[in-house]
Amino acid sequence: VQLSLVMAPFTPFLAEELYHKLTGDESVHLLDWPKTGHINELLIEDMAGLREAITVALAQRAEAGIKVRQPLSSLTYIPRQPVVAERLDFFREVLKEEVNVKEVLQSQHSSNNSSNQTVVSLDLKLTPQLKQEGLMREVIRNVQQARKQAGLEVDDRIHLRLETNDEQLTTLLKTKDLTDIIKQETLAKTLINSGSTDFTTTIQVNDIELIIGLTKFPPN
Repeated sequence: VQLSLVMAPFTPFLAEELYHKLTGDESVHLLDWPKTGHINELLIEDMAGLREAITVALAQRAEAGIKVRQPLSSLTYIPRQPVVAERLDFFREVLKEEVNVKEVLQSQHSSNNSSNQTVVSLDLKLTPQLKQEGLMREVIRNVQQARKQAGLEVDDRIHLRLETNDEQLTTLLKTKDLTDIIKQETLAKTLINSGSTDFTTTIQVNDIELIIGLTKFPPN
């Protein structure tokens, strides 16, 4: 409704229809201009700190040569200013998604943070499980690229073949939790390690050779 009010001067017919459909009232053009609210300066400051934290964390990843698709275990975050308590959970979720970490260890403004800057520290240690998850994400990215090369539509289901002689990739493809994610993300109805497919390509995943085969489901 607010949108229809601010649209009214320059898109009068669209604003009128939108307002009428939403409210059933007579006309948006009979109303007063909406009153402006107040800018939440605290929220703006909080979000600036959050953006800074993301930038710093991604820079630490780049310096360590770790791709964003590779999950990391944790990030420690101390904002430059205290964050309103009800926004802490939101901040944690944004940081987890943007930086690709499993856990955000976040505290309020510390007395040690005398520089008034956002403090971010990534745990850059890669466990075997994290490496497997990172490898899985690389496989998914390459399968998605293969789908495009095969001319498939975004919602097409497929039979998927992933074939390799590498021990690390073979272990991944035998781990049900990870293969279930691969199937879900790539819209694969089935996942096999051999056989014939309509489209085949050979790619390198972290210097490991992987054959990707696709057949649209159901086949033509």
